[in-house]
Amino acid sequence: MSDPTGLWRAHLGDGRYREVLIHDDGTGWTESGRRSSYECITEFTWSLTEPDRMEFTYGECREVEDGRVSHTWPAQDHSAHRFTVGERADPDGPVFVLTLDQTLLGAAEFTRKAVPGRRTG
Repeated sequence: MSDPTGLWRAHLGDGRYREVLIHDDGTGWTESGRRSSYECITEFTWSLTEPDRMEFTYGECREVEDGRVSHTWPAQDHSAHRFTVGERADPDGPVFVLTLDQTLLGAAEFTRKAVPGRRTG
């Protein structure tokens, strides 16, 4: 099994991004935004239901404008995703790739830089 924990980012074009933090204590958050400014953040809990399948249970989504919460959306339905974690070469060093079988925040592939001394699983 590969380790899905870490801070993962998807670049969606036009400066838009999605991030997912999957913490090893079963918590995390999703964030969407443009360039260096986030627009929406949702906390979640997660668990592995099979070696290659994660389930997420979401809290409220907090929409942010000018650094302040401007709107809170109700929690969305839980989701489950089969996943793989791979590695690819990059001129700046190895990059890990988290690939999901269906989109999460509009993205199915997230990347993160390899951390020296950390293994993927």
